[in-house]
Amino acid sequence: MEEFDMLNVSGTMVSYYFTCKRKLWLFAKNIDMEQSQPTTDLIIGKLLNFERFKRERHKEVEIEDCVIDFLTFRGEIIVHETKKSKKFEEAHVWQTKYYMFVLRKYGLNVNHGVIHYPKLMRKLEVNFEDGDEEKIQNALIEIKQMVSSKIPPPVLNRSFCKKCSYYELCYV
Repeated sequence: MEEFDMLNVSGTMVSYYFTCKRKLWLFAKNIDMEQSQPTTDLIIGKLLNFERFKRERHKEVEIEDCVIDFLTFRGEIIVHETKKSKKFEEAHVWQTKYYMFVLRKYGLNVNHGVIHYPKLMRKLEVNFEDGDEEKIQNALIEIKQMVSSKIPPPVLNRSFCKKCSYYELCYV
């Protein structure tokens, strides 16, 4: 299997892969509309993370191109991510599993994660399961192919596109 650490894949890129491949392509080309034109949802999400997990903030972990919200160590390593809404829950799950995948590459035994939805007062347990490594490796291969393309993937034209910070790059 090809070595993927040369690809510089962030957790955000993995999340976009499972949400919108066009957004992934734009982001990979250093077009980061969420930093230049942050949506209300993005700002609320950052504030929720800041307010809800004040003690854990000092535990933010950067490894390769990944920024994990925080880790806990209760007999095992647990990856934690904080999200505003469960609208893109599948993408959140795979982003969390990708962080586990990266940590496992370094020989750490990481099998569990938690996605926190403070606004909903809900959390979702995530387990690294058989077949997840292969699915992530396949996603990384597709991400590499997409990123190297000179043409962006087609517009999705879904209802959530209207609130996306990349909307103008797709529809105007």
